[in-house]
Amino acid sequence: LIFVGRHTESKGIDMAVRIVEELNKQVGRQFTLKVTGKKGEFEGSEKEFVEQTGFIDVKELADEISKSIMGIHPARAGGFDVAPIEIMMSGTPCLVSTSTGCKSLVSDIEEEYVLDRNVDLFVEKIKEYMGKDVSQKKELSKQCREKSKTLKTDKQREEFRIQLEKILKKQEKGSRI
Repeated sequence: LIFVGRHTESKGIDMAVRIVEELNKQVGRQFTLKVTGKKGEFEGSEKEFVEQTGFIDVKELADEISKSIMGIHPARAGGFDVAPIEIMMSGTPCLVSTSTGCKSLVSDIEEEYVLDRNVDLFVEKIKEYMGKDVSQKKELSKQCREKSKTLKTDKQREEFRIQLEKILKKQEKGSRI
């Protein structure tokens, strides 16, 4: 699972940690929460399943996202956040809170991926996604990529897209799904 963005309370990093902690308890498996952005302390940063990457370039970010099962963005507030869009560009679904500015974009793909800020709701949706068959995951992945292409691209997003396409071409023979 991946959290992309600033490690602030408003972005919901503390809740992202609690989501993965509860998921690990419920499924009896050790999922990792990859956290990109400036390394530092935040509530739960010391947990063994939290892995901070620090700031990484767009190629590394595209690679980390493409290897992730799902993005989580349980923001308390925000404008039109770019992080969930970057995650979706890779074909990786992203769960967002109802407080996230880009919730309408996510709901166009899967209404149920826009959630109230509740740990149990996020955990349940992750488990539901993991239970989907490969064809359902591939279709959702395709929808994520197609929807994110409808947005106006800026220089950083275009570079991210180029790096991501290179990685996805390498992965076509294998499957992360």
